[in-house]
Amino acid sequence: MEEVLRIEDLRTYFYTDEGIARAVDGVSLSIRKKGTLGLVGESGCGKSITALSVLRLVPSPPGRIVAGKIILAEREILSVSENGMREMRGRLASMVFQEPMTSLNPVFTVGTQVEEAVRIHTDTDRTEARKIALEYLTKVGIPAARERMAEYPHQLSGGMKQRVMIAMALCLKPALLIADEPTTALDVTIQAGILRLMKDMQEETEAAILLITHDLGVIAEMADEVAVMYAGKIVEKGQCTTIFAEFLHPYTEGLFKSLPGRAHKGEKLYTIPGNVPSALQFLPDCCRFNPRCPLAIERCRIEEPPLVHVGGGHWCACWVRAPERGLE
Repeated sequence: MEEVLRIEDLRTYFYTDEGIARAVDGVSLSIRKKGTLGLVGESGCGKSITALSVLRLVPSPPGRIVAGKIILAEREILSVSENGMREMRGRLASMVFQEPMTSLNPVFTVGTQVEEAVRIHTDTDRTEARKIALEYLTKVGIPAARERMAEYPHQLSGGMKQRVMIAMALCLKPALLIADEPTTALDVTIQAGILRLMKDMQEETEAAILLITHDLGVIAEMADEVAVMYAGKIVEKGQCTTIFAEFLHPYTEGLFKSLPGRAHKGEKLYTIPGNVPSALQFLPDCCRFNPRCPLAIERCRIEEPPLVHVGGGHWCACWVRAPERGLE
């Protein structure tokens, strides 16, 4: 299968008065055509900054991509001019942001905003752009789409605004769709509809999807592969079926044990002790999970474990569960 996105050793730092925040610190990932990669982890681990880096939307200052490669549809985007990136955004890669209300312009109608996305990236005239906008707003399941086109974002529910964002992202049939927490704060029935819509759209357009979430249930529903992120780094990755059946990293184990369905009747819900460290606190000479890890040994406190191959398409970074033999 054709590779749509490849990220190699990506490092995105923020330069603040308090110091350097290593938000993304050596991430490598790839997604193939029609494939879905789920990027999972707690809030603050660097998932969204990874996505913004792919589209070169990291706010600068204070943020900056300091190292690595991002290859999108065979183009190394870190060497592309800003004008070139504007052409690539939407046409080659689109993003559904976590908060649709902050992504939609409150002073323009929904129809105008979807039409504008079409006209910016194609030679389509206004009449044709309006037809495409109506087509995709209908496809994403917005009732009475023609009438809704004349409404403003504040007149729509959260689920409807999210559908508008998906229509806007998909109307140009991008090679890569980045969905950042696309179902956060939506009720279960709306969430199921959004996920089904994304799957249907992927079948039609053959897009690759980078799905960012903290919800393992959404990952199980949507993803072919999963990468677990902690404190700016990937600590485990592999086929979704493999990770769900044979997870190795203690952090991944903690995420699975924290699922509400895993608690037996009368038991307290498991929580991972401690908190994700601030990006300003990341230390390069140890395992970043070791202060919270029940399996930590002395080596974890003095040496950072590499992400090593442990069999099949499974990779893990842990001195206890994936020792150096995995390098072979």
